[in-house]
Amino acid sequence: MSARPPPVDVRFTNVTYSIPSTVKPLSRKRTPPTPILRGVSAYVRAGESLAILGPSGSGKTSLLNVLAARTEHPLEAGTVRFAGRRRVPRTKRHIGYVMQDDVFFSKLTVRETLQFTADIRLPDTVSKHDKRAAVDDVMHSLRLTKCQHTRIGDQQFDKGISGGERKRVNIANELLHSPSLLLADECTSGLDSSSAYTVINLLRQLCEEGRTVIATIHQPSSQMFALFDHILLLAAGRVAYFGPPAKVVEYFQGIGFPFPTHAYNPADYILELVIDDRTDPCQPDIPSVQQRILTAWETDGPQRMADRHLIDMQARSDDEHAPPGNLPQVSPDKYPTNWFSQVFVLGQRALRQKRGVLLEPIYIAQLVLVAFIVSMCWFRIDAREGTIEDRLGVLSFMPIFWAFYSTFNALFAFPAEKQILNKDRAGGSYRLSAYYFAKTMIETPADTVYPLFFAAATYFIVGLNPFFLSFLLFTIVLVLNVLTAQSVGLFISAVVMDVRHAQIVGSIWVLTSMLTAGYYIDPDNVPPFVLPFRVLSFIKVRCIQLYLFTARPNSLIVYYQSPSKFFFFFWNNSFCPILDVVWCLQRLFHFLKPFVSTP
Repeated sequence: MSARPPPVDVRFTNVTYSIPSTVKPLSRKRTPPTPILRGVSAYVRAGESLAILGPSGSGKTSLLNVLAARTEHPLEAGTVRFAGRRRVPRTKRHIGYVMQDDVFFSKLTVRETLQFTADIRLPDTVSKHDKRAAVDDVMHSLRLTKCQHTRIGDQQFDKGISGGERKRVNIANELLHSPSLLLADECTSGLDSSSAYTVINLLRQLCEEGRTVIATIHQPSSQMFALFDHILLLAAGRVAYFGPPAKVVEYFQGIGFPFPTHAYNPADYILELVIDDRTDPCQPDIPSVQQRILTAWETDGPQRMADRHLIDMQARSDDEHAPPGNLPQVSPDKYPTNWFSQVFVLGQRALRQKRGVLLEPIYIAQLVLVAFIVSMCWFRIDAREGTIEDRLGVLSFMPIFWAFYSTFNALFAFPAEKQILNKDRAGGSYRLSAYYFAKTMIETPADTVYPLFFAAATYFIVGLNPFFLSFLLFTIVLVLNVLTAQSVGLFISAVVMDVRHAQIVGSIWVLTSMLTAGYYIDPDNVPPFVLPFRVLSFIKVRCIQLYLFTARPNSLIVYYQSPSKFFFFFWNNSFCPILDVVWCLQRLFHFLKPFVSTP
C-alpha cells in the first residue's frame, strides 16, 4: 500500500462477556445468563498477527465483536486497550472488520463497490483523484485488477466473481480507509485450500506493512498455521493456549498430551483435544480432556504471558495520563464525510443497484407477458352496458396485480440490503438519515418506471377512455398503488425479521385489502365487523379512482347529478370530496374537448 497506517498494539485483559437473562413471554420464566467469554486475556504487538482458534461456540466471533465494540451488551469485566489507551468511540476509525458473510450489492462491479466505499469513508479533504488512486492501489495489492469490471453477484442466481475474489473484495473494502487494526472473522470459510492460503498470505503481507491483524479461523492447514505470530486457543469461552505456533507442541507435551509421532497438523491435533469434553460416567471425579487443558492454562498461563513485551505494555496501559502511544488523534466529527456528501454518494450507489434490478431480463419478461395477457383478454372493450363487468374486471385486476408485485418485491429486497446497512453503520460510515433520504430520492422515481410502461402499453389497447386526462389520472393511480404497496412491504420486512413470516403477513394484508374492496362481495352483504377493514383497503380506493377517471360521459352506471352518488358497487355511500373536484374537472375537460381539438 502507498500510505502505511500508524502502527498500534492491542491488549485485552480478563474479558468476561455474557448474554443477560431474559423473561420468556408465555411462561414468564427468567432464563439464566449465558456465559460467552470468561477471563480471556491476550495481546498482539503492532505489525503482528493473532489467530483465534477453537471449536464452534467457543466465543471466537464474540471476542472479535468485543474488540470492535459491536456487542449487543456491555462487558461484565475486563479491559481492551489500543496503543496503551482505553478505547473511545472514535477508535473504530482505526479498525477494519472483515465479517464472515461477504455482503455486497450484487449489481455493482468490484471497482464500483470499492469506489463508493472510498468516497464515503475517506474524509472530504481527500480529493477525488486521491480516492481513485487509493482504489487502484488496494486492487493492485489484493490482485483484483483483472476482475474490477465484473459484477459482484449473489452466489446463487446471479453469477459474479469467485469465492476467493469475493473474500479479497471484502478485505479490500476494509483496507481503503487504512485501518491500523484489521479484524477478520472466518476469512477462509467456504474457500478451497489454495484460495484460503492466498487469503492468509495476504493477511501476512498486511502485517509486514505495519498493520495488526487478528483473525478467527476454523481449521487452518499446517502452512497457514505457521504464518501467524500468535495463536489464541479458546474452549467454552476460556483460554486453552496463547503463544507462538512453534511452541504449541512443546506446551501440550508438557501438560501430558504428547504429539502423535506420525505426520499430523498441529492445529487439527489441539482442536481435537479441546473438543473432547466427555467425562467417564463411572468416574465422574476425573475431569475431561478439555477441563484438564483449561485448568493447566489457568495455572501456568499467566506466568508464560509475563514476558518482557507484556510487562512494557502493562506499564504503559496502567498510566492513565500516558500519551496516546502510536494511535494518532482523529477528527472529533463522528463521520468522515458531511451529510450532503453522504447523500450524494449513497444516491449514486442506490441508482447503480436499482438500474441493475430494473434491467433484469426476468422482470422485463414478466412485465411484457402480463401486459400481453391483459391486452388480449380485454382487447378493445366496447363502451356499452353489456361490457360493464368486463371493464370492472380489468380495472380491478390492475391494482391487485401491482399490489402483489410491489409488496413481495419489497419483502425480498430489504433483508439483503439491511445486512449491508448494519455493516456500514457499525463501521461508522454514514448517518442513517443520509441513507434514508438518498434511497427515497432515487428509488421512488425508479419504482414508477414499470407501472408507467404498463399503463402506456395496456390502456389504449384495452379500450379505456381515450381522453388524455383520463389516461394521465389512470397512470397516477397505478403509480400511487405501487408506492403504497411497496411502502407497506418495506414496513413489514423491517418489523418481521424472518422473510418467510414476512411473506405470510404480506399476503394476508394484500388479500384482506383485495377481498374487502367490494368486487367479490357486495359491502351490504358482509357482517358489520368486516366493514372497518374496508377503510384500510387501498385496493378499494384505487379501484374506485380508476373507474372514476376512466368512465366515459355516456356510461350508464354514473349518476351525473352528483359524483358522490355512484352506482358502482365499490362505492361506500360517501367518498373523499377531492375526488368530486377531480371528477368535475374531468367532466369540464370532456365538455371543452370539442372546442380545443378535433375528434
